[in-house]
Amino acid sequence: MRSRSRSIPVESINLSNSYRNSLLIVSDPQTVPLPAVEVQQKTISQEDRVLTCSMLFSGPNGKPNLKILKEHLRRQGRLENYAAVKLIRQAADIFRSEKNILEVDAPAIIVGDIHGQFYDMLNFMDLLGSPEDNKFVFLGDYVDRGDFSTEVVFYLFALKICYSNNIKMLRGNHESRLMCEYMTFLLECHSKYNIKIYDEFVSCFDCLPLCALINQNVNGRILCMHGGLSPSVGLLEDIMKINRFTEPPSEGSLCDLLWSDPVSEWDPDSPEWFGVSRKEWEEITFKPNKQRKTSYFYGKKAVNRFLAANDLFCIVRAHQVQDNGFKDHKYFNPSRHLSEVFTIFSAPNYCDYYKNYGAVMKITTRPFDIKTFVWKQHPVVLEDFQDGMSYSLDYLMEGIITILQELIVGIKDDKNIGDEPESDLLAEKSKKLFAKSSKLQERREKLLAVNDKDYHKNMSLFERACMLDEVNESCPTPEMITRKFQHHPGALRKGMSSPALLQKQQQETQPRPLSGGPGGQLKPTKEKGGLIFLKKS
Repeated sequence: MRSRSRSIPVESINLSNSYRNSLLIVSDPQTVPLPAVEVQQKTISQEDRVLTCSMLFSGPNGKPNLKILKEHLRRQGRLENYAAVKLIRQAADIFRSEKNILEVDAPAIIVGDIHGQFYDMLNFMDLLGSPEDNKFVFLGDYVDRGDFSTEVVFYLFALKICYSNNIKMLRGNHESRLMCEYMTFLLECHSKYNIKIYDEFVSCFDCLPLCALINQNVNGRILCMHGGLSPSVGLLEDIMKINRFTEPPSEGSLCDLLWSDPVSEWDPDSPEWFGVSRKEWEEITFKPNKQRKTSYFYGKKAVNRFLAANDLFCIVRAHQVQDNGFKDHKYFNPSRHLSEVFTIFSAPNYCDYYKNYGAVMKITTRPFDIKTFVWKQHPVVLEDFQDGMSYSLDYLMEGIITILQELIVGIKDDKNIGDEPESDLLAEKSKKLFAKSSKLQERREKLLAVNDKDYHKNMSLFERACMLDEVNESCPTPEMITRKFQHHPGALRKGMSSPALLQKQQQETQPRPLSGGPGGQLKPTKEKGGLIFLKKS
């Protein structure tokens, strides 16, 4: 879903220090919006020059010059190939030296999915303060869906090199060859750079840590990851044993940490929980995640067991778009003042369609705060990073075919064609032209319109967007990959050095045994409506 809508500016470029600080002072541990300040947007001229290696690494001690890089990327400038490779490899060396679980002392700012929304990322980072004075923990999904993924990762990698102790970056499910090739990141790299730069990126993604442990909060220790729990992981030590330096598999603990979701809240009126009592809902540990087509949903019992076994207060994760930018998953525990699981999503107006807020979580030594923000204006990029001629070609062809159809109809009406074979040939050509026109019209309608049957008057815009976009939030199946390859440029397919899509297409997905957790193996004891209830052997 790539329809373009007018974005909303949210802050002044020149904010005083006192005003910026006032945005971040809150008195309660709930949520405070970063206020929108209406300003006259300045036209950003596009940078045509590439940023050379000497200019990029002109900062102190030969590190990246963040001021030059930020302005260059903001103006849609490109990096010299050698500079891009050097930047990626320096960041990869740092990631490679880090453990699977990073330990971070509060205060820290937790950032959820960014998905290529570079200008929104600059917006909230400018408001929250410099990484020189603040710790940031990014929960993954830096690329795909948005049009400025290369800008996002280049800038974050530069921040990591300059402030390695204050910038912590975790891996998301989109930091994989499978998702980058299926979604938009490969196309973006091919359009802006080349396949070699793409290979450097995905090799670097293999080095990203998996979790972060936030210490020194008044509530207790907080575990951060992209997706969530796994039936194969019962202790933090199990995460430390994972080999993360690889393409994430379609099953197992690495897959689950990146792909799993918490179960939705129990509602007796919800069709999802029809025939399931609240008591049965509370006993759920894991159930197959049919929406994602991989991994699991994890329930209250699995969460409480994991928190207790590892002396944790709660889990903070990303991975799911939220209307308000965040969600506290309520598990009906009256003894707790805060939820066991929080979801943070930091890409406002996701895909230029959802009209959702973005949010970040600020964890201090006191109860933590969630700050929300709206989206910011960004340059327009055509679908699949096409140029104007390529984008217009289908519409031009449709117009040409329409003219030819009218000419053929006019010839048939005005000219008496006596030769039967020529008449048959003309009819055949006319039929092919009409078929081509119908195909183009059908494709155009799919791109520009939504079928009436998909619309429900009681749905909010956000709910409608979630329903229509559900297929793009799931793990690609072989059938989805086949359809995708039909639209990939042939040269691009040949240029892919790591055909993760083809490998996935050839895999036979088999259900795996549920195992792990402290104290023994987890075995299914009961199934009801697709739910799995587990016990230790």
